[in-house]
Amino acid sequence: MIRALLRMVRDRRGAALVEFTLIVPILLSLSLTGFEMGRLLLADQKVSHAAGIVADLVAQSESTPTVGELAVLMGAAREVASPFDLAAEGKVIVSSFTLGGNQQPRLNWRRADNGALAAQSRIADALPAGLADPALPQSTLLTAEVFYRHATTVYTPIDLAGTLYHAALARPRVVPMTNVPQN
Repeated sequence: MIRALLRMVRDRRGAALVEFTLIVPILLSLSLTGFEMGRLLLADQKVSHAAGIVADLVAQSESTPTVGELAVLMGAAREVASPFDLAAEGKVIVSSFTLGGNQQPRLNWRRADNGALAAQSRIADALPAGLADPALPQSTLLTAEVFYRHATTVYTPIDLAGTLYHAALARPRVVPMTNVPQN
């Protein structure tokens, strides 16, 4: 019996298989986590870019956009964020603020798309002081906020699910956009 046990200890034919079975779960876990981290970074980059695009498109409008025109401009965010589904997992919010010298910024209007995510604007009814230019008697600032609920597609040891958020600021180029958008 001892001889058989010693022969088994010296036998190295199955060592590679044992090492392989020990290392595969670790390598697979690292690979899947790397894949999900890449998806998370891409989604974050897309959400950031979508916010900037929407703010820029609204700022380029030659008049205060109507609700329908705002819906089209917010739809651009969905295209920019593709392949991530902002309609099902996100929300876009556009706001206009009046900045008046040393006065506190004032909300003119705020519109949100019909995205399925229940999200509220993180920019309160007033922006932080200091954004107003005292040299300008009154100016307007547009904000575009984009939310996206990110979910992992494969199991990873690190939970990467959560809501991504980016905001972009722009000044209107043609008109002040202080009027409430109409239909």
